[in-house]
Amino acid sequence: MTKAGTVPSPSAAAGEYPVERVGPSLQVQAAERLMAGTSHTDRDAGERFLQAARIHGIDIDHLWASVSPDRRTVRQVALVVPGAGRTAMVFTSNPRRPAEEFELGAVIARGCDDVGGARLGQTLLDLTETGARSAFGHAGFRELARLAYMRRERPGPGELDGLASRELPADVEMTPWRTGNDGDLLAALAASYVDTLDCPELCGLREPADVLESHKRTGAFDQHLWWVVRHQGRPEGAVLLSPSPEQGTVELVYLGLGVGLRGKGLGSVLLARAMSRLVARTEQAVTLAVDLRNTPARRLYERLGFAEFAQRLAMVKPLPR
Repeated sequence: MTKAGTVPSPSAAAGEYPVERVGPSLQVQAAERLMAGTSHTDRDAGERFLQAARIHGIDIDHLWASVSPDRRTVRQVALVVPGAGRTAMVFTSNPRRPAEEFELGAVIARGCDDVGGARLGQTLLDLTETGARSAFGHAGFRELARLAYMRRERPGPGELDGLASRELPADVEMTPWRTGNDGDLLAALAASYVDTLDCPELCGLREPADVLESHKRTGAFDQHLWWVVRHQGRPEGAVLLSPSPEQGTVELVYLGLGVGLRGKGLGSVLLARAMSRLVARTEQAVTLAVDLRNTPARRLYERLGFAEFAQRLAMVKPLPR
């Protein structure tokens, strides 16, 4: 194992546990901890996870753990997965006691320090994962937002025609995005971020080009499901849909409008027009995630038939350059 460090536990009884990159001899055990939380009994779960990681190209080199002094037993685990747009998603084991929360926090911090190229660490936690939430806090992550996950069935033929056929104001148009028009889309995104209610704390944490790259790498990118919204000829909004054929869904990756276009009922019309393009597709549902604080957006989605099915806590940490 390489790059070993020693992390002091806040509990005198717990002692000190080395934090190390997980080598081949402990990978199955570490994977068990990720999959089974506090359980070490399901060895098959670890094997299945490693097999799935190989299939999907997940780099196990970024698997870190605190281990027993004899280096035979894995304790707390963090897997840092580099993603598009210079981000890194972090998955962890589930600490059971405050001392383990500090221990896991040290593992998370070590793993994030090691992942080169990423500029923002991210995690999504179930609201019941209070121990992990505390551990990420010890590692320097801060709470970004509670996200509501919403879903509706794919629109049927003619279902949204009434709303989608409404006229837009004369100075507003919804134009298809085409490869090479990144400048217009970046300008549209920037305009929509002004005074946004959807995760405003993210503004300034990432370069606009990195954000755009993340959007492109969500699901199976299809440029025919991306639109730029123009106001008086200027790009001031965007509607971005991305199919995920393996999951049988299409995700609303982004819907945002500039300040001058808000509060006029345009969001419903624009989203209805976009979702009308999904009628002939094979995916069965449309999904999205929205900041719980963004009441106008949540009401818009509810009007269009979306219903909440889960909530998650998003936490982030800027990573050293």
